[in-house]
Amino acid sequence: MVLGCTEPVEIPRFFVEAKPDSLHEAIFAWEDTCGVTDRSTRTLILASIWDDAFTEDLYGHEIMDFLIAEARRTEVNDFDLFSAGVADQLLPHVVPDTPEFFFCLFYSGRTQEAWALLANDTLDGTYLQRQYEWEQERISLESKPTTVIVTAGYWAPEGNLALAGNHASVGLMGEKRQDRLFWRVAGDILIGRAKYPYQVESRRSDRFNAVALMLEAGGNVWRGFDLYAGGGAEGTVAFLGNEEEDSQMLVNWKALVGLGYRRDMGRWFAGLDLRREWMTDRNGQGTPLDGQAWSWRLGVGINPNHDLDQRLRALEP
Repeated sequence: MVLGCTEPVEIPRFFVEAKPDSLHEAIFAWEDTCGVTDRSTRTLILASIWDDAFTEDLYGHEIMDFLIAEARRTEVNDFDLFSAGVADQLLPHVVPDTPEFFFCLFYSGRTQEAWALLANDTLDGTYLQRQYEWEQERISLESKPTTVIVTAGYWAPEGNLALAGNHASVGLMGEKRQDRLFWRVAGDILIGRAKYPYQVESRRSDRFNAVALMLEAGGNVWRGFDLYAGGGAEGTVAFLGNEEEDSQMLVNWKALVGLGYRRDMGRWFAGLDLRREWMTDRNGQGTPLDGQAWSWRLGVGINPNHDLDQRLRALEP
């Protein structure tokens, strides 16, 4: 008797009474009513090992989804505890380094030891090993897409550029990470006036609206900490008018090195960067505007790898 789509209540009794035929019939009736699930597959595998009838034909490509779901599950019921006890009792009676040994380890709760068999190619040549390798390859191919990050920060110049004064900044970054390395395109906008007016050819200005476009590259050096360097161009609007001759853009080159920290928070992540910048003169026919700057930048983005990262962690020994 199957109660809705819960586990059949008679399955533990068939194990205890050593009735393998009735046990398999109950599992098949369960799957006819509820479909093939991770729990029905787990029970069928354990029943077949117990009945000395195990083959890899018992499962298909969905087995990795079922194992990952089992590894990530936190809530257990009495049926789960019973099946874990069955797996633990079967374990001493199966041949080591076989799929049967893997499943008994896994379903008894020793998941890390079970994954280690696959991670070390102990079950090389089995269907289970091929599915494990395929899953890792799929995650690797689908992960690490380009991430768009919204940023806000603060910029404090030194040297000749100190006359511009400190400025708040906003920006966007497009970032690509692969393993421990990353590269990104970063855009920053500084809005406001200069602290002191400066000469541009024959005119004076206190406007300092600047736009920077940078290419940055680096790597993760320890846990969430990154080191990186970059370079690019920056344009400062000294005058802005309706007529083309009234507008003037001062362009310079800049380079930077930075230390960043990134913290994942599930589907979201946040990052904080401290940067040291060097800028060439942007005003060759007026007040020199070269110098250095300290800046920090706070970034927030959505982690598009969240689900894949969770699957990958579930596969790790």
